[in-house]
Amino acid sequence: MKMVKVMMLLVALSPAAVLMTGPVRAGCCVARKGSCAVTTEKKAEPNQAICPVMGGEINRNIFLDYEGKRVYFCCQACKGRFLEDPAGYLEKMKKKGVVLEDAPSA
Repeated sequence: MKMVKVMMLLVALSPAAVLMTGPVRAGCCVARKGSCAVTTEKKAEPNQAICPVMGGEINRNIFLDYEGKRVYFCCQACKGRFLEDPAGYLEKMKKKGVVLEDAPSA
């Protein structure tokens, strides 16, 4: 019985065992018995390429900072139309998977 415990310990400490399981970090799933507090998800990158109003290619010189996000437009007229229903346009963009960049802080 003692020999079996020694063998199990040697296998658990072998380099192959470390490669199979990967390193254990504090707060990881293994240490927390399945409820992982470590997230591996990356924040989505901004990807707006189309005007939310007219659907044309955006001009990066025409934008509006709205509720902490920068929204680009194809022309000045679209900025005004956006402000008539910003929540609606933002919802449509979200449904299409558009990720807006953060507006620079003042």
